[in-house]
Amino acid sequence: MQDIDDCLIQQNDIHFRELLTALPNVSVQGYDKNRRVIYWNKASELLYGFSEEEAMGQLLEDLIIPDFMRQGVIEAHYAWLTSGEAIPADELELKNKQGQLVPVYSSHVMLYQNTDSPEMYCVDVDLSSQRKKEKQVEFLTQYDKQTGLHNKESLFQTVKILAHQPRSEFDSRVAIFIGIDDLTQINNVYGYEQGDKVIGQLVSRLKRCIEPTDFIARYSGDVFVLLLTLNEHSDQLEHTIARLREAGRTPYRLKNDLKQVTMSAGIAVDVCDSEHDTDLLKNAETAMNHAKNMGKNQYLFYQSEFDNQLQRSYTLLSSLTSAPENDEFSLVYQPQFNQSGQVVSCEALLRWYHPLLGNISPAEFIPLAESKNKIKLIDRWVTKAAILQIKYWLQQGLDPVPVFINVSGQSLCDISFINMLSSQVNESGVPYSAIGIEITEYALISENDMLIQQIKWLQNRGVSIALDDFGTGYSSLSYLTRFPLNFIKIDKSFVTNAPDNPQDAAVMKAIFAMSDSLDMKVICEGVETQKHLEFIKSQSRHSLLQGYLFSKPIAPTEFENMITTSNSEDVIN
Repeated sequence: MQDIDDCLIQQNDIHFRELLTALPNVSVQGYDKNRRVIYWNKASELLYGFSEEEAMGQLLEDLIIPDFMRQGVIEAHYAWLTSGEAIPADELELKNKQGQLVPVYSSHVMLYQNTDSPEMYCVDVDLSSQRKKEKQVEFLTQYDKQTGLHNKESLFQTVKILAHQPRSEFDSRVAIFIGIDDLTQINNVYGYEQGDKVIGQLVSRLKRCIEPTDFIARYSGDVFVLLLTLNEHSDQLEHTIARLREAGRTPYRLKNDLKQVTMSAGIAVDVCDSEHDTDLLKNAETAMNHAKNMGKNQYLFYQSEFDNQLQRSYTLLSSLTSAPENDEFSLVYQPQFNQSGQVVSCEALLRWYHPLLGNISPAEFIPLAESKNKIKLIDRWVTKAAILQIKYWLQQGLDPVPVFINVSGQSLCDISFINMLSSQVNESGVPYSAIGIEITEYALISENDMLIQQIKWLQNRGVSIALDDFGTGYSSLSYLTRFPLNFIKIDKSFVTNAPDNPQDAAVMKAIFAMSDSLDMKVICEGVETQKHLEFIKSQSRHSLLQGYLFSKPIAPTEFENMITTSNSEDVIN
């Protein structure tokens, strides 16, 4: 009978070991009462790197136990054998063959087939993948995935920690908010891939501008934050700002263009006795927003009056969406004359009268609308209003001249905008030839196929296309041959300076000659003095004229009168 029992025990032991060996992802090791390996399955070999031959007979503490756990493991095993105090399951970091720590969840069982030779079996589950995922989650909660920089949440946590750290009464902390100017336009014009390249290159530049002990975070898509701690006599801030300015002067390569991408920065300094470190971030952000509103590419230190200006921007932005339905928008028209004094066309200009703030300059709200993706709303309203005005003039028996409207590249690349314009034309009975569209050079530099297609579609139906502010910012003569254009508008800065500045005069002469060869018409805007007029007439007999010398932007009723009288009066002379 004893032989049968022993046989069954051996069979059960064989089945048990076969089961343990078959477990693919669970490491199982067996140890005798002296902690020497008596069993080592395949999963243990994969997890710890030791083959069965290498592991058998080795001491547990010599094989996979780190030095800092060695004595504790020996004592715990002895306590289990002598007092029955089991080793609890726990998450541990054990040592592999290469000496690296491996995270595992380790459970333990003591088998007493023979009271003289108890065996301890350890069942270890590899937690490496779980820990890796946990680290990834932790990384995403603290860092920006795209750039690897600290994120906004990490920034706030760092500021809280700094607030409780002791510092000298002469120390100060500085926050610098840095915003990329026109990143939205870069994405729209060149594509998001190019925009991401700009961000990547900018991050590399920012890192070179600061010290290793400084903190840098990505606050939002196009905004980054630097945190500096300065002592009383440090000139680090001045050096950092100088390096930032230098970084902003270096152009970026976007497709085939070298483009300077400017930055606006807001700087706030917090002395030791400040009670609220979060105010440091708020003040720096306020200064940055003010810098952008001032025309971008500005570096401003925070001033308390910026808060009122920021509140104004927020008020305007929140009012912008409802302005059309509240009848706060209106159009005025600035005539464009030929050199015989006849009104041959006009430019529709948007005006906004806010019920609380009064007249708002387009120079203030148009950049705001562009920066917050509200410009399409404005484009649609202006287009509809201009077409309705032309329809009214036609109903009154007038023969209106073409009305040029300013349209952003965002709208011209949007098929829904073109469909809206076409629908308005068809419903109103206004001919396409009564409409002109002014587009900036910035919109053209993308060489966007959709943009070219839309422009050609409009032009084929009689819409005139004018390139606005030619000669500023992004000029390339190749645009004039690649894009279907009817008019070139020379920027007023050239018109203003040409009579007294040989370089500006040479530019205007070149534009006149080039436009003649390309069969394009020229509109000179900003003609405000007799000297401007005489210079233009001396260089070109066919260019059109627009400016306060002849007429300011006027209401529709005044423009009606001008249309009827300009054919019989020599306004120019």
